[in-house]
Amino acid sequence: MQGKIFNFRFYTAQVTAMFEYMHGMDIIYRDLKPENLLVSGDGYLKLTDFGFAKIVKGRTYTLCGTPEYIAPEILLNKGHGKPVDWWALGILIYEMNHGKKIIIQVLILLLLMTQCKFIKIYYQES
Repeated sequence: MQGKIFNFRFYTAQVTAMFEYMHGMDIIYRDLKPENLLVSGDGYLKLTDFGFAKIVKGRTYTLCGTPEYIAPEILLNKGHGKPVDWWALGILIYEMNHGKKIIIQVLILLLLMTQCKFIKIYYQES
């Protein structure tokens, strides 16, 4: 158990350092997931696949990312910035800690339902 906790904290710290470095250069990564983290021979993480990374000074409106890790603000299409990377890290932390995927689709659906306005449409019969 001690080794698992150390690895969990060590990997979290490494991803945090990666994001702090990229965000300092105004780069948003937008695709954090276990498949994009490689463990090198010395135990340090390497971040791969910068296909969704983007230099952003303020907000961007591109819909992209892996569904299980995508932040609600991306889905709401009201503009997003660096916090979307921290959302994905939170999901990754949950997975590393619990050893299973979070059912985030349910949370996102609830969020979207509270943000949508349902409008009744009446059709005239011809």
